[in-house]
Amino acid sequence: MPGGPSRHPHMTASYDPVRPKERLYQEIVDHVHITAGTVVTLAETAGTGTSLANYTSSLACVNSATGASVPVTSNQITMPNPPIGIVCTYTNTRKQGTLQVRKTWVNAQVGDSASISVTGIVNAATAGLDSTANSANETDPGSVVAMYAGEMATFSESVTPSANYTSSFECVASAGAAVG
Repeated sequence: MPGGPSRHPHMTASYDPVRPKERLYQEIVDHVHITAGTVVTLAETAGTGTSLANYTSSLACVNSATGASVPVTSNQITMPNPPIGIVCTYTNTRKQGTLQVRKTWVNAQVGDSASISVTGIVNAATAGLDSTANSANETDPGSVVAMYAGEMATFSESVTPSANYTSSFECVASAGAAVG
């Protein structure tokens, strides 16, 4: 790039939000000449519709010739003397929690059944639950699945026979507090 270090002290790495949940994103700048002692600030910006708050990010820089680590402090590197080629990589890992659907039967008729489906999350296919009342009062647990930051789950329940039951729904965090 023309212009030299005084016009290009900042490099920005960005990424496309329509990628899988975990990616490496890197900006390799090997055609900008940066003089020894120059402090370069690296920044990452989210693509349209993406929130970096949904990711745990880390930044690592290495000497492009040797692979040796280059110190990064507060997203800044200082070009050593003599100047070297440097490759910096942002690693973004999508934050995640878990989701488990449970069906609680109260005063059930043994043999009645319910099907709870989940949509809107990556692991929707295994998040649902088919439950049969084996006793009047019981709780049947579904599979524990990963749910990623930024996902919004939608739940629906079908009970047979539906006329015998009043349904309610509650989400509870693993620490026991109700969540939205």
